[in-house]
Amino acid sequence: MSESAGNNLHFIPFNNRKIPKFLEVKNKEWISYGEKNDYPYYLLDLYKRSETNSSIINDKVNYIAGGGWTYDKRGVVTVSQRAIAEKLISQPFADTNLNKTTLKLAKDYEIFGGFAVLVKWSKNKKSFTLEHVDFCNLRTNADRSKFYFTRAWFTYKNGVAKENKKPEEEKDWMVYDAYDPNIRVGTQVHYYVTYFPDQYVYPIPIYQGACTWIESEVAYADFQYFNIKKSFSPTKIINIY
Repeated sequence: MSESAGNNLHFIPFNNRKIPKFLEVKNKEWISYGEKNDYPYYLLDLYKRSETNSSIINDKVNYIAGGGWTYDKRGVVTVSQRAIAEKLISQPFADTNLNKTTLKLAKDYEIFGGFAVLVKWSKNKKSFTLEHVDFCNLRTNADRSKFYFTRAWFTYKNGVAKENKKPEEEKDWMVYDAYDPNIRVGTQVHYYVTYFPDQYVYPIPIYQGACTWIESEVAYADFQYFNIKKSFSPTKIINIY
């Protein structure tokens, strides 16, 4: 509804998709990732259901990863140097290699605006292994000093999602400290996010301003799909005499 000022001037507000609010959860240590803690799954849904959005993201991921990691053989001359370089590329991320993990990290970055890596320190506190962790299933506290992981932030019954009120009771529940090279104990999380003004806890994807258009594409596709399913027959007929 318009608001009038004077006799001839009218202000007409236009609603737009708002940037999600990241709120503290009552009696919990972590911050909700969106008001209903479902914002990353919303972004995943846009990625899965929009052909344009997924194509753009996939192409950007391929550009980032390129032809994979390699090294300049002119600067790596000895046998031991080449062995170290090849080991770094072939097996630095748990049960996968650097090239495959780069694709995962790049995709997380393009969908969510950030990515996360588990840093697992060895007992000698000198070496460590790295492992990709699913970004959408991580939550953090206000100062990003602790990270919480589970795949069961939501429960599903008859296809309906419901927020899990006690995720800390799930079998895969894990709590990690933030990565700190000066404290080389246990498993830590290196959490990288894109800077966005007035946002600190969680990232905002670079395409945030286009989310309404992406939703429109999905809604239009659904509309046409159900029209075809109904053989373009109207679901309601209004007769005006």
